[in-house]
Amino acid sequence: MFYFFKIISYNIIGDNMKIRKRKDIFDEMEEEKELKTEKSSDESKKIDEIINEKEEIKKEELTIKIDNESYDNKITFFKVFIVILSTILLVLSGYNLYLNINKSDNIDLNYLIINNSILVGISLFSLFMCIFKNNVEKFFKTLLIFSLIGYISFNILIDKNILKIDKQKLMPNLVGMSYQEVKTWAEENNITLDLNYEYSDIYDENQIINQDVSQDVLLKNVKNIKIVISAGPNYDKMIVLSNMSGWNIDDAIEVINQNYLNNVEIQYVKNDEYEKDTIISQNIKGNIRRNDKLILTVSLGTSVDKIPMIDVKDKSLFDLTLWLKRNDIKYNLEYVYSDTVKRNDIISVNKEKDEEIDVKNDKLNIIVSKGKSIKVPNILEMTIDEVTEWVTENNLKVNYEDKYDSNVALGGIISCNYKENDEIEEETLIKLVTSKGPLKMESFTSLNDFRSWAEKYGIKYREEYQYNDNVSKGKIIKFSVSQGQTIQNNETIVVYISNGKAISIPNFVGKTKTESDKLCNNLGLRCNYTYGSYSSNPKDTVTAQNKKANTTVISGTSVTLTLSKGPAKSCTIYIQPTWYANNADGTISALKTKLPNELKSKGCTDVTFNYVKKCYNSIPAGYIANDSPVKGGNNTFTDGKTYTIYISDTNACN
Repeated sequence: MFYFFKIISYNIIGDNMKIRKRKDIFDEMEEEKELKTEKSSDESKKIDEIINEKEEIKKEELTIKIDNESYDNKITFFKVFIVILSTILLVLSGYNLYLNINKSDNIDLNYLIINNSILVGISLFSLFMCIFKNNVEKFFKTLLIFSLIGYISFNILIDKNILKIDKQKLMPNLVGMSYQEVKTWAEENNITLDLNYEYSDIYDENQIINQDVSQDVLLKNVKNIKIVISAGPNYDKMIVLSNMSGWNIDDAIEVINQNYLNNVEIQYVKNDEYEKDTIISQNIKGNIRRNDKLILTVSLGTSVDKIPMIDVKDKSLFDLTLWLKRNDIKYNLEYVYSDTVKRNDIISVNKEKDEEIDVKNDKLNIIVSKGKSIKVPNILEMTIDEVTEWVTENNLKVNYEDKYDSNVALGGIISCNYKENDEIEEETLIKLVTSKGPLKMESFTSLNDFRSWAEKYGIKYREEYQYNDNVSKGKIIKFSVSQGQTIQNNETIVVYISNGKAISIPNFVGKTKTESDKLCNNLGLRCNYTYGSYSSNPKDTVTAQNKKANTTVISGTSVTLTLSKGPAKSCTIYIQPTWYANNADGTISALKTKLPNELKSKGCTDVTFNYVKKCYNSIPAGYIANDSPVKGGNNTFTDGKTYTIYISDTNACN
């Protein structure tokens, strides 16, 4: 398009040059006409021709001028249109470039930045081409042409996969990778790993089972990843074990491996009824745990005297001992550390391959690898990541427990079940206690909340009660440790609990029951009453109290007050002979009825009697004896006293 306009420009410039040339010729001829006053007829003709030619030139000049003005108008409109389009392109491409640089999460970020940068350049060159003139305009036209060519070429090369631009890294799939591989990758990408362990029958121990960040997330946005690491099979898992009696031992071994049974003992016995390698019995079946002891009793079949030694290379201890038992070969196991032979693999046997074994007399000495000897480092000075790496590299097991500790920073190791330089073997369980950092004293308004918190974290505490005029009874006054203060190891926290306002026990003696009730209610005491004895004090007057006056107690304290029964009343009763019966029991029964009724009628209600049966030869049965404290006839009885009456009883004489 721009080449098209360039050609038009050249044509316009050529027409203008042609007009100027013809004008110059005409001016020269006019000068000659003025200098010559007389001319020949030929010259006159030439002059006429020149005049005619001049008129034609003027007409042509006018036509070209009109054409130029029309062209200039078109060029102006076109430039305005180009400026508008270039401005829109500049704004859009510039905004996209800004987003790409600052906010883009697009995997093709580098491509988009380059692409939008070129578009920004194209829009700028188009604007400058329209603004400037002459050589500057030509310069920006050239840049624009090269930019367009570059933009088209760049996108064609990208589309054809000839040119490759680095894309932003996405989160990889870590599942199935070993922990060590993931740890190295995380360190290279400055990513923190949050580790969790789970049992798995699918993934080998220390392989990654799961990750919490999906694969479509840009790696630059990932700072922390939670990964689940396989702890191997769960040997506490329940399974259903079939009855394998009658099976061939090889079929049973396949079941054992499929179910990850790890506590299996195979016993071979001589038995002529079963073929060799046939299972005779098993000790457990049905629902069992993987680590339950499984004992299979297998038939030896027909024994042989001689047998060649097998190749023990790459044999596990289980495989070799199974072969030895199958053939009734005696053996002895010795375990040693080895840096080259895997744990529980065979290091050596005192018989070479194909060497003859005397089944009855020979006993094989088998050296079994305990794996490499592992020296425990100073774990207390290591970080959790360092310990985890050490455990993983040495095929150990680890168990974490955490608790608060005022002396060890958050995440630090408090204790370990092995000390520095202890020698251990592979698969040993390392028990670590890690620090949750110092425990800070929290704010408590409820005593029960504090007790629960202290029990949860194993904090020692002691409760002390104090009187306090401002804090209600049972509420917390204060703690020996301030809120936010670090609780030191083995520190005992003292919690001070309010007994409420101190109450001084008043002197109730001499007060009436009504007065005492009012006083107790006003002070917040609980008064209980009991009656004492008769006295000269008026009835319901306090004669004694169980807590001394001026004793300091808490609100709600119970006080027992003893009340007077008042002065004792005396009543005279006549015991009539008609109340006697012909036996002691009959008289006693009559007196128990008559005496209380007679006393009550005269106002005496608190007199008690004690009846005693005695042998008297001279007194008829059922009569009151002469030596009785209470005799027949008139007797005076006083409330609050007990009187004894002797009754004659012939049965008492036997």
